[in-house]
Amino acid sequence: MKSRKKLYIFTIFCLLFSHVGFSQAKRNKLVNRSGYLMQEKLSVTAQLGLSSYYGDLCDKFDCMQFRPNFGIGMAYRFNPNIYGRAEINYVRLASNDVHENRNLDFRSGNLEAYVAGVYDYYPYTKHFRRRKLINPYAFLGVGITYFNPHGSLNGQWYKLRPLHTEGKSYSPVTAIIPVGFGFRIKYTRQLEFMVEGGYRFTFTDYLDDVSSYKFLDDSQFSDPVARDISNKIKTGNTENYQRGNPKRNDGYFVFQVKARYTFVTNINNFRGRSPRFLRKTY
Repeated sequence: MKSRKKLYIFTIFCLLFSHVGFSQAKRNKLVNRSGYLMQEKLSVTAQLGLSSYYGDLCDKFDCMQFRPNFGIGMAYRFNPNIYGRAEINYVRLASNDVHENRNLDFRSGNLEAYVAGVYDYYPYTKHFRRRKLINPYAFLGVGITYFNPHGSLNGQWYKLRPLHTEGKSYSPVTAIIPVGFGFRIKYTRQLEFMVEGGYRFTFTDYLDDVSSYKFLDDSQFSDPVARDISNKIKTGNTENYQRGNPKRNDGYFVFQVKARYTFVTNINNFRGRSPRFLRKTY
């Protein structure tokens, strides 16, 4: 009888232990499935700001013209200091000629898409009170941009790429390398604001439709609009004038203010100091 009682007690103990272990495993599985939420890894952003072209028509701050930009993005955190992000932005660019005698100009609406890695100076933590009020960061990425320059003539704007103002064809799409710095300002556990400045290195010299050293002769144009918009000097002799610099590609600056929303879950609102099912916290 005593052996049977011991067997019953042992069986009940095993059942209780199994139930506790099963519940714990189920809880761990739930945490693992929603880990990116629990650890606050996924976020979305909305941004707007100003942008400015840098190239053959304007190569110093005095001649820069700032135009609006806006976009959306998504980010995924890999560890407390590093996360990746993907963004799509619409960027307006424009410039008058820094050389008044040459008198060229352009404006363009660019659509860019890129992915980048971001490094936070201070490590990110899910504990809101432990986060720094201001956290500097730097980013470096790769992407593409679509551009479509327009030039003015007698008060009207014309698409420059189809006119072949330098007798050459070029693609409206080019690769870009975005690089820059910024800082985040915490606001709530889920919402924070960012101020950021960066530069886009491009692999084209035709953001402004200007690249070649020399102007084409008027006789090389069959379209009078292309002829007149290509050369606005009108001196009869352009040999002493340089149209562009093919040795240096164009680029543009982007300055933005962003609002970022991070997805979280109530699993983080635990009681106690270090619950066992949280294997990794930051």
